[in-house]
Amino acid sequence: MGQIEKTVFISYRRTNEMHARAVYQTLKAHNFDCFLDFQNIDAGAFDQIILNQIKARAHFVLILTPSALERCSEPEDWLRKEIETAIDSKRNIVPLMMEGFNYSSPAIRQHLTGKLALLGRYNSLEFPRGFFDEAMQRLINRYLNTEVEAVIHPIPVSHEQFIVQSQTAVEESPKVSKEELRAAELFEDAYAKYDKGDYAGAIAEYTESIALNPKQHLAYYNRGLAKRQLGNKPGALMDYSQALMIKPDYVNGYYNRGIIRGELGDIDGEIEDYTIALRYDPQYYQAYNNRSAAYLDKKMYDKAIADANSALHIKPDYADAFYNRGLARGYMGDKDGELLDYNAAISADSTYDKAYHNRGLIYFARENLQKAFDDFSLVIRHNPSFPNAYRNRAVIYERWGNLSAAISDYEKYAELFPQNRDQTNQYIAELRNKMITGVGIAPTNNAPTSASEYFDRAFKKFEEGDFHGAIADYSEVLRLTPDDYVAWYNRGLARWNLRQNDESIADYTEAIRLKPDYAKAFYNRAIVRGAKGDLQGEIDDYTETIRLDPKYHQAYNNRAATFIDLKQYDLAIMDANQAIWLKEDYTDAYYNRGLAKKNGGDITGALADYNKALEINPNYNKAYRSRGIIYEERGDLLLAKADYQRYIELGGAEPDKIKGWIREIEEKLASGVSGVGDPNKMTASALFNRAFKKHDDGDFNGSIEDYTAVLEITPNDHLAWYNRGLGYYNIGDNEKADSDYSQCIRINPDYINAYYNRGLARKRRGDSNGAMEDYNETIRRKPDYINAYRARGIIFEDRGELAKAKADYLKYLELGGSEPDKIKGWIREIDDKMARISTSGGIPVVPVGGMTAKEYFDRAFNKHEQGDYEGSVADYTESLRLNPSDHLAWYNRGLGYYNMNKHPQAISDYSECIRINPDYINAYYNRGLARNKNGDKTGALLDYNETIRRKNDYVNAYRARGIIYEDMGDYDRALADYRRYLDLNGSEPDKIRGWINEVEAKRNSAGGSVFGGLTASQYFDRAFNKHEQGDYAGAVADYTESLKLSPHDHLAWYNRGLGYYFMGQHSQAISDYSECIRLNPEYINAYYNRGLAKNKLGDKSGAMDDYNETIRRKNDYTNAYRARGILYEELGDFTRAVGDYQRYIDLGGTDADKVRGWIDSIKNKIASGTPPKPPTLDPFENINFTEGMFKPVDAPPNNDSSYIGEDGKIRWTKMNTPPIGGNLTHRQYFDRAFQKHEQGDFAGSVADYSEALRINSKDHLAWYNRGLGYYNMGKHSQAISDYTECIRLNPDYINAYYNRGLARNKNGDRAGALADYNETLRRKPDYVNAYRARGIIYEDNGDFAKAIADYTRYLELGGSEPDKIKGWIREVEDKMRGR
Repeated sequence: MGQIEKTVFISYRRTNEMHARAVYQTLKAHNFDCFLDFQNIDAGAFDQIILNQIKARAHFVLILTPSALERCSEPEDWLRKEIETAIDSKRNIVPLMMEGFNYSSPAIRQHLTGKLALLGRYNSLEFPRGFFDEAMQRLINRYLNTEVEAVIHPIPVSHEQFIVQSQTAVEESPKVSKEELRAAELFEDAYAKYDKGDYAGAIAEYTESIALNPKQHLAYYNRGLAKRQLGNKPGALMDYSQALMIKPDYVNGYYNRGIIRGELGDIDGEIEDYTIALRYDPQYYQAYNNRSAAYLDKKMYDKAIADANSALHIKPDYADAFYNRGLARGYMGDKDGELLDYNAAISADSTYDKAYHNRGLIYFARENLQKAFDDFSLVIRHNPSFPNAYRNRAVIYERWGNLSAAISDYEKYAELFPQNRDQTNQYIAELRNKMITGVGIAPTNNAPTSASEYFDRAFKKFEEGDFHGAIADYSEVLRLTPDDYVAWYNRGLARWNLRQNDESIADYTEAIRLKPDYAKAFYNRAIVRGAKGDLQGEIDDYTETIRLDPKYHQAYNNRAATFIDLKQYDLAIMDANQAIWLKEDYTDAYYNRGLAKKNGGDITGALADYNKALEINPNYNKAYRSRGIIYEERGDLLLAKADYQRYIELGGAEPDKIKGWIREIEEKLASGVSGVGDPNKMTASALFNRAFKKHDDGDFNGSIEDYTAVLEITPNDHLAWYNRGLGYYNIGDNEKADSDYSQCIRINPDYINAYYNRGLARKRRGDSNGAMEDYNETIRRKPDYINAYRARGIIFEDRGELAKAKADYLKYLELGGSEPDKIKGWIREIDDKMARISTSGGIPVVPVGGMTAKEYFDRAFNKHEQGDYEGSVADYTESLRLNPSDHLAWYNRGLGYYNMNKHPQAISDYSECIRINPDYINAYYNRGLARNKNGDKTGALLDYNETIRRKNDYVNAYRARGIIYEDMGDYDRALADYRRYLDLNGSEPDKIRGWINEVEAKRNSAGGSVFGGLTASQYFDRAFNKHEQGDYAGAVADYTESLKLSPHDHLAWYNRGLGYYFMGQHSQAISDYSECIRLNPEYINAYYNRGLAKNKLGDKSGAMDDYNETIRRKNDYTNAYRARGILYEELGDFTRAVGDYQRYIDLGGTDADKVRGWIDSIKNKIASGTPPKPPTLDPFENINFTEGMFKPVDAPPNNDSSYIGEDGKIRWTKMNTPPIGGNLTHRQYFDRAFQKHEQGDFAGSVADYSEALRINSKDHLAWYNRGLGYYNMGKHSQAISDYTECIRLNPDYINAYYNRGLARNKNGDRAGALADYNETLRRKPDYVNAYRARGIIYEDNGDFAKAIADYTRYLELGGSEPDKIKGWIREVEDKMRGR
């Protein structure tokens, strides 16, 4: 048994001295023996004295603020060393979380590496602002009043004198005043504002902090950083100087003041400050480098080289120092040394554009033009805004005689360097004259020697029709300059002309990779995809072409033609309309619109379009043929014959076939049939449309009858056969359905749906083998055909091939199948039947082919199934040799190694799987199993944590982690994990319940207290019952007992918080909710209820933060909108209040009528000029016992720091990073952009989002928000582009589809808008505004029935403008009646 110790070591960052001294003084007043490192101490003494002091004391109290961990990612940081020593020596670690500190903040998480990642495990104590004394009392009575079993080391005699001196110094220091403590809090507030990019706000807070405590050198220093960010360099200089007056040995102060002095032109002062910084810290390599650059400015090259050498001695891979030394050597005439240094700089940093540029100058001077050209090209690749690189490359192009390329680079130089624009343009004019006259052009040999010469020859060969020769020369270009996107594009064109379709697509794809905004490459790739039958790919590429160039009329026309192939005639007509709008005399577009109208049943409209096409181009043969068909179908045989004859005269394709049609007409005329037709006769397309509608209405027999009539007229219409097959299937005639699907496949073997549906029909007929063949063919042709995996899995399960069935069901889930719960149930049933591979992950079944990577994979899978793990591993190895990027092969081979007990190899394979696909969760779990087997329990624990972080319902991870905790003696956490396993319906509940009983017995025998013989669970249950009966004091008492036995039970903390809330003890409630959140940051209800408690205490800001966090994590949390709306109303922000109240109503809040009354009250009182009085919250209404209390609510973590809802408003969650000098971070740009957007400064917002994206181009929210900015500026094409990029990065971000639809509609692309609204509703069928927007499109298109349906759905979902929409419905109904 341990004993109570009252010896404490207080660990803190120097920025938090006031907090540390206040803690020290309070503990000393309660007779604790405390140590606080209050004096400066050299590094050697630190290791000997300070770290021994930690081992000599039982408790380790750690002060945590937003600024505390800023340097802890550095291995030699003294605070990191203190924490690691406390962990290693098993001290009682108590982190004191001052307000503003949050473990989950990315800025703080980045420092929690190595052992510091364990800090979150310790029982932290929150210090709410204004409750210092209360928190200290809790620290003393609970956190330090605990038995300690760790070994307490004696203090060496040699250290005693220092200890006495140090402690005397701190004890003689004045008592920390409230003003000093408040100043420290303001310092942290300023620090947080700096993180957000709110430099003006940071300056204000630092100023207030300085006013309360003017001795804070760091407050002056950080305020100087903020002033520099705002361009106030003289102000920054004054603040750095003031900081140095207070603390003359502050190294960073001299360093940053040196930077400012240099920027202000005081080079001598700059050098002086760097010199003083180096006197205090001789290892400050950045100061050596900056002083080297300053010496360069003064042309003191020897000293510049000496300083660069010193920097490189400390940091041998310091690219800046190599570069500066290279400059100095060059100025001194040592070109060889200069070249070596630039090479070294590039080796250290492969994107160092200035080093490439200067190296290119050296190569140029040495007449090595190719190397110089390559370096200038690399500069342009890394930094497209580097003007001199274009100018110098232009000179080389000119030397090579490639004047067109030279002119292009000179034009770019003039654009980037306008100071020389006039002179450059004059020179460009001279070059153009040379191209015309041929005077002064350098002669070239017949055999190309450079990439540009090969390019020119390839271009000429292409124009002459020598496509093979062009491909060969473009290949040479790409060998020499592999990043020449135009060469890739042109080679793709040449390959297309030879019908080398796959190769052509590959070339266009590479051109697009190099230049993602290359519209022509998308357009031409679309053509090739269409030729291969990949119609969806074709549409995708035309859509991207249009996004990049909204005036690309050919792309609209071609997409219209593809929509016709897909029988999406409405979309085809819309695209053809757009093409005609862009090009009024566009013959092809009129023709395609005519085809779409005819197939859609609009014969009159089709005839008008064919006539228009022939009016523009009387020799357009296709229009004669199509118009002739209409004439013949309606009986105008003479007109039809004339059009067919004209078609043949103009060289139309299939002349013999058309001549046959003419003979048929002549026979009809000879038999006495009139040559004048009946315009009312139904065409095949009209019958098809009627059949389709009957099918939709459930009239399958009527549908079959009409499709039969269609097939009598057009027997080769594969869709008619397919649709009739659907009709037969729906009436149970599976034999006829099978026959019709087969006929569809015979006519169009690429129609994938026919294979799948024939498989369904065959399965119904009992032909499982035939069905299996069809499902296999479906998947072969379209590997993401979701339902085929489900259907095939059923057959595998029927056959007893359980592993294959499970693999197919898992693939169904992976692809987002619509019935995940049902399929998960099927998988559990399979798991009950089989016990072959004892992991929860599935292995995909790969179709058998030749001995390719896939075949090896398949054979390996079968061997694994049969228990031949060694053979399985060998085949997976072969598969990986052929395809080393297959994460599943690495994962499955890891399973094999695991079953062979080769755990290090398994760990290696799982790690490679994770490297390739960091989202493959099973790999983390199984790596944890392997690490545990290998004795690495810490590594295993980290893997289980990551598994659960990524998927918080991963059942077996809780069981595995519980075992680790039990082995470590952490019984409370083990119990929590085992219970979570049971909550998630783990497959062995009885066994785990037995383990729970054993662990509780172990804990009790180890000294755990069991009052009255009750377990933690029993106290919990009794507390729950007392709470339900209104006995809140009794509930709190029992939850307290439960927490003594199980202090990591987040639900007990949460529920006790509810009890305190109902007793009116709101501070205690806040403390308990906070502890719940610390233990389980995903428990959303705790944020909401903590907000209620903070509001009760008058902490409106804290309440607002909690409501925001609740909504950020769960954006349909109804009551949080109501609560936040009340706060907004109290703050006078009536617009936001109304917005939140309306959101509450939209989400179906239970008091919708009451809240509507609040909205009306606000509107009325604003109109009358009387400020409305906000409502109050009744806690009984806002704590939902059935949803919010006692039962865990699993909400997936939302890592987005912001999102924008349907209403277009931007939501924001604050994130912290430490203040530093230099440019803004990505997050700071993002935050500032948000603020500008909120203020209506859309141009400023777009500029800042652009900067954020320059730093982190993978942030889908920045793309999305910038799109909103562009939209509000009326720049709809740019908005479309940004929404599309957001979707590419995060295809599940629904708002981007909706808003892209709005922008496309504004841009005139109604077909694109309609497609986006459809996708929005496919992904979220209750997305209210999408119905309204789509209804508008339908109404504009004259499709009134669909418009009414969408407007009605908008009303059903509680759209915010019901009266307006009802009016629209009445207007549409009037239009339908012809009024």
